[in-house]
Amino acid sequence: MVIPNECVRQQYWRFMINIYEDWCPQPIKPDQDAYREMVYNGVWEPVISNIGKAFLELSSVRDSIGGEHNVQGFFKAWLGVCDYSILCPEMELNYGFSDFVMLPLRNHHPQAKHCYIFEIKYVKQDAPAEEANAKYVEAEAQIKQYSASPRLLKAIHGCTLHGITVLFRGPHMEPPHPILKFEV
Repeated sequence: MVIPNECVRQQYWRFMINIYEDWCPQPIKPDQDAYREMVYNGVWEPVISNIGKAFLELSSVRDSIGGEHNVQGFFKAWLGVCDYSILCPEMELNYGFSDFVMLPLRNHHPQAKHCYIFEIKYVKQDAPAEEANAKYVEAEAQIKQYSASPRLLKAIHGCTLHGITVLFRGPHMEPPHPILKFEV
């Protein structure tokens, strides 16, 4: 698309910015201080809580069609802007694929000592408690399997590994479950 003159171009972009500000109350870039605390000190709860709140505010009923994949995409976008770590989605570990592994960028941040394995699970809003519990059990087994991977252990040497399950019931995030935490 070509916009013929500068005046029309400015009107077009001002219109787009106004629409974005009306529909997206969350800032474009999440709080880097919270990410710093996550990677340096292992304080992950505020970051995950903010992502859950943002998903609830920004998602629509139509987003439920994609289920777990939609939530994973949202997490990838929000975790991917962290300046202190690298996000590895679908990393192959011990004959399986983790949803996300966050590794600190230790060449730029040598004091960063915390890394994460996230398993994102999704159930429909009206799903019975047994289904949600089964997802937690499945995620716990996956995290334990992935955390024993020699490839991961080599990558995180000198760090504390946190394994965390995040379950969404429709657009609502349940309290995250920390599965494991150990130093390598």
